[in-house]
Amino acid sequence: MRTRSLFYILAALEGFIALSYEIICTRLIATYFGINLTGWAAILGTAMSGLALGYYTGGILSKKEKFYNALWVILYLLSCFLGFLPMISFQTLEYFFSYGIGLFLSSFILVFPICFILGNIGPLTIQLLATDYEKSGKLSGLFFTLSSLGGIIGCFSMAFFLLEIMEINQILLSFSLLINFIITLYLILSGMPKYLLAGIFTGLIALGGYNAGKNLSYLKDRTILHNSNGIMGQLIVEDKLEKFRKNRIMYSDRLPQSWINPFTKISYYNYVHKISALSSVYPENSNALVMGIGGGSSIIEYLRLGFRVDAVELDKNIIQVANEFFGLKEFSVNMINDDARHYINTCNKKYNVILLDIITGESVPSYLFTMESFEKMVSLLEEDGTLFIHFFGAVSGDKSEGLLSLIATLKKINSNFALFVEPSIADGMKIFRLSKKKNMEDQDVKRMNVCCRKYLHQFLKADTTRMGYSQLLTDDKPIMDIYYQKMRSGLNGRFYTWKTGKVEQQKTNP
Repeated sequence: MRTRSLFYILAALEGFIALSYEIICTRLIATYFGINLTGWAAILGTAMSGLALGYYTGGILSKKEKFYNALWVILYLLSCFLGFLPMISFQTLEYFFSYGIGLFLSSFILVFPICFILGNIGPLTIQLLATDYEKSGKLSGLFFTLSSLGGIIGCFSMAFFLLEIMEINQILLSFSLLINFIITLYLILSGMPKYLLAGIFTGLIALGGYNAGKNLSYLKDRTILHNSNGIMGQLIVEDKLEKFRKNRIMYSDRLPQSWINPFTKISYYNYVHKISALSSVYPENSNALVMGIGGGSSIIEYLRLGFRVDAVELDKNIIQVANEFFGLKEFSVNMINDDARHYINTCNKKYNVILLDIITGESVPSYLFTMESFEKMVSLLEEDGTLFIHFFGAVSGDKSEGLLSLIATLKKINSNFALFVEPSIADGMKIFRLSKKKNMEDQDVKRMNVCCRKYLHQFLKADTTRMGYSQLLTDDKPIMDIYYQKMRSGLNGRFYTWKTGKVEQQKTNP
């Protein structure tokens, strides 16, 4: 009976690992490809393919005379593979990143083998536990019930606390050693002590793979102040000395999000200062809402203008990093840990300025870029208030659907609308300004810092009347992430350089 209980635990663990591993893979792949609708489709589709084939082959193996030997081999193989995943994932993602179909190739290599092995466990375990034909149906139901419960627990525990308190490599190693322990204990209790050596051997292999993966980290030889994983992905803070200039950079999934001088706390990103300059038309003690704080550069600019600032951020990890490493704790800010769409839907406060600065560089929350969402933001503005939207993308060509759709949507809401672009960077940062009544040309130069005055004319107002019409973005059709992914695919070389620190090699799609 004790040995049967171990298999019930194994059933729950199989479900726990299956769901947890899919979430882990989104984090692994996000550090190179970002995570969006395409990424989720690649991971989930590959996972289901692996499980389906695993169920089928497990059913075939269960008919063999010594099928239980296949079960031991599969479980020990799973233990070894989980231990080596940190090394495998690093090599795979580094190699396939610059390929056009690298996302799908990486998903197949990382997700399919594990899910295929997990799929074999169910049929083989049920066959081992079923002593007669009449009980096989009941055992099947019990196995998949326990597996589903394990998956539910794995899904919630991974999302709410495991990724925050443990590194991904540590979680994978824990899975590996736990499987190894359960199967070795079962074999010893079943009178097969010779398998103890197999358990020790595979455990050592898993530990070796874990250590090898740690030594391959792309963060070696860099001055890293912070490295963690949160609900929004991997977060890294780095100090870098460049041409006698000190830089502090926050990376989200390896893409720079904030870039400041750590002594002055002034941002090196031009758009931050342009928005600050445009906002200087409002007097001191005006109310500002910033959605998406990053390192807090925009917040600090508003505070220097004398504004009262409410800041909304979903990831507690980002709030902590902004306070500790980017100097935000030195200022008085009303920090709100919430989803931006939920906040604007429940907020009754009026603001002079609202800034939506929530794009991570390669993914965009589509539910915030819809007509209904923008209308709600506008309703929170004072009579002379202004909505600013920071965006990234091309203004022309076949990769411009996202920007053109955003223009069409904002024009539908309010005709007093402007787009500012950096002429030197055709597919770079953009600033959208949707104003109710305020004359936005009366900037207060005296209240601006040196950077704001310097970059006051860096962004030029674009003529949107000649730009083509595109799809309206609504809650019924929230497709900005799809457009954004198309735009991102056109900048693959630039993303490769940012994420790996290497000059892109010329490769052709396989």
